[in-house]
Amino acid sequence: MRVTQKFIPSSDTKLLFILGSPRVGSTLLYQVVINHFDVFYPTNSFVELFESDHFLLSELPMEFGCTKFVDYKSLYGKTSGEDQPSEASGLFRYFFGGEHPSESKSKEPLPGLEKKFVQFMNQLFIANKKPFVFKNAWNCFRIEFLSQIFPKACFLWIRRDVAASAYSDLQSRRQRGSTEIWNSATTENYKAIQKLPYWEQVVEQQYSYAQRISKDFSQLSCSRYFEVWYEDLCGKTNKTIDELKSFLEPHGFITKNIKNSIQLKKSNGGTDPKKSNDWAKISKYAEAGKFSSMRHTLQR
Repeated sequence: MRVTQKFIPSSDTKLLFILGSPRVGSTLLYQVVINHFDVFYPTNSFVELFESDHFLLSELPMEFGCTKFVDYKSLYGKTSGEDQPSEASGLFRYFFGGEHPSESKSKEPLPGLEKKFVQFMNQLFIANKKPFVFKNAWNCFRIEFLSQIFPKACFLWIRRDVAASAYSDLQSRRQRGSTEIWNSATTENYKAIQKLPYWEQVVEQQYSYAQRISKDFSQLSCSRYFEVWYEDLCGKTNKTIDELKSFLEPHGFITKNIKNSIQLKKSNGGTDPKKSNDWAKISKYAEAGKFSSMRHTLQR
């Protein structure tokens, strides 16, 4: 890959982008990183400024306090509390827009905002003097741009067994009102996916995200990205945190001095999947060979 002429790389800004399709545990990984590394993150109160009727980018505070320890709580990716971490939807929507399909129409900043986006990120890093961490599913389709414009940026890809993540995503759809509602950023082929039965839709959505991320990561140095499985994050927490340290410390991330081990609970979307007909349909569909690399129990 090479940077297009209209973009000038920002060589110093240290950023971490946590990537993952819907319902794979990206919020939990986000919280773990915040609690174990000396980083800054967009708080709910900071991101709310982008939704203000009187919003002016030039008047945003560049320095803001982040709590030293965040709660391991969320509801379908949303946290509660002014100082809790936000997925920064308003921030990224301001710079990248929200057109669909996201994979093709929201992969770079809007015309005229490219330079402002880079300057904004630089100012955040300089003002706070710490690496910044972001978690937003839409960034799964911005890897090429982000990796080029921020050469010191690194990426964490949180993955989860495809049947489990698809089932959880289905529960999220139901919570929003319908099994047919697409959840989060849209892939290039989302309209074709929406023609399938809903239990196939949620699996194919997970697959399309994984295909995009894998393709873009194949163009990067392996030192710039690391894969984390949700099942390992919950079942082998301290081992996974040690692996995160091995990956992030060479990128300039300082580990906090935390002595106590932690135990994280898995989320299954609010119901026991084994008692659900939807789980049976999803699990059977996910047995297809093309999904084999996305089944945690098969490959780990």
